[in-house]
Amino acid sequence: MCLCRSRVFVSVWVALLGLVSESSAQIFYEINDAADPDLVTRGVTLSADGQTLLGNSYELPYFGGHPPVKNFRWSRTGGMEFLPWHPSVDTMIATDFSDDGQVVTGGYRIGSLSGAYRYSEPDGFTLLDNDPLQPRFVANGVSGDGSTMFGLNRVESDDGVVLSAAIYKADGTNVDLGFLGTNGILEGSSVSGVSADGSTAVGGSSTSVYGVSQPFMWTESEGMTRITSFERGMATGISRNGKWVIGTNYENDDGVAQMFRWSEETGDELLGYLRRPHDSFMRSISDDGSVIVGYADTSDFSFFDNQAVIWTEEDGIQNLRTHLIDEYGMLELVDWHLLEATSVSADGTVIAGDGFDPDGNRRAFVVVIPSPGTVIPAALLALGGLRRRR
Repeated sequence: MCLCRSRVFVSVWVALLGLVSESSAQIFYEINDAADPDLVTRGVTLSADGQTLLGNSYELPYFGGHPPVKNFRWSRTGGMEFLPWHPSVDTMIATDFSDDGQVVTGGYRIGSLSGAYRYSEPDGFTLLDNDPLQPRFVANGVSGDGSTMFGLNRVESDDGVVLSAAIYKADGTNVDLGFLGTNGILEGSSVSGVSADGSTAVGGSSTSVYGVSQPFMWTESEGMTRITSFERGMATGISRNGKWVIGTNYENDDGVAQMFRWSEETGDELLGYLRRPHDSFMRSISDDGSVIVGYADTSDFSFFDNQAVIWTEEDGIQNLRTHLIDEYGMLELVDWHLLEATSVSADGTVIAGDGFDPDGNRRAFVVVIPSPGTVIPAALLALGGLRRRR
């Protein structure tokens, strides 16, 4: 090798070492309890700033029924903290928390009865009514400020079961949002997300006995209104600032679920698929609408073959694991299988979800997207024989 080529190689090597040193801060976190290696962990949702994760966990093996769930909060500074448990319930599953982490909502079961709960510090638990003859509120989540739970009312009677979109306020007020149509018991609706201040709700409302659902938006001033131009679909989430709505569109010849993004300014935007004919679903969107995360159902038979996905305005929909390796050199993910991405921070730089680690354990994860200029693409890492430090 000539001296000039040697100098070039050394210069490139030194530059790569500098980037590795600059980017050595941990950016991928596997969430588990070191004292209990058999614990399964699942990431549910992130706080707005991406610093705190709400999750569920349970031990293996378990036999029949619902596993004994232990809910937890995790932060980069404090690690994993298991949440309190109400002494009179059999099962509690946390589904959401406020942005400050102080209000947690979810569902509980006592024998054959089930209902929603709200837990706050220092107020403790509130178990919502579980009388089967009364409107039973099912909590899908809570607003960022902790003031408004959202989900649906389930009313059981001799005529059948009616599911109706609803919000439940901190003062105990249950607001039934109704339906898009007028068919009464033939209809059903549910809220999938609310803005951080609780003023705007989105979801889906079926308008016939055939269960054809349409995306809706609800505000106190306008009530429930249909959004998007297509006939079949459902809104699955809304950005914290209330500007962007995401969801699923089923209006295709083959009925495959396709993702969409909507705002009052842009209208409908179909975002495509990871791979047809398999369904793709979106779970969370950043406040500027530029980053969306979710999962694609890439197998007809095995849940293991679900794949976490990310959509960006620059690159469209991609496999999240492949994106993190190729774009950010995260070679520690080579032997991971990321099943789903469940949440993204308001600024789009932190993503949470769950998957299988290299040892086959199902684990929650949190990944911090590095700043531009502090990462080495995977191709350069392979060229230099380097491996990112964790």
